[in-house]
Amino acid sequence: MDKLLHFLVCFCICLLLYPLIGWWSIGTAVATGVGKELYDWKDYGLFSWSDIVADIAGTAAGALIIVIIKLIIS
Repeated sequence: MDKLLHFLVCFCICLLLYPLIGWWSIGTAVATGVGKELYDWKDYGLFSWSDIVADIAGTAAGALIIVIIKLIIS
């Protein structure tokens, strides 16, 4: 369930911020995921590379949806 949440949060950040900040939404989504892991590492001593992978996958899926929509519209 945790990995799914990481995926979905980054997916949504990428899609929802794209109209406001363009492709910077990709960096924002990944930075949010990495920031969360750094927080977990500092507070709980846990850092999960698999969570980072889920963050990147969610961001990539969001970016892919954006590209597909842009291709359909143009």
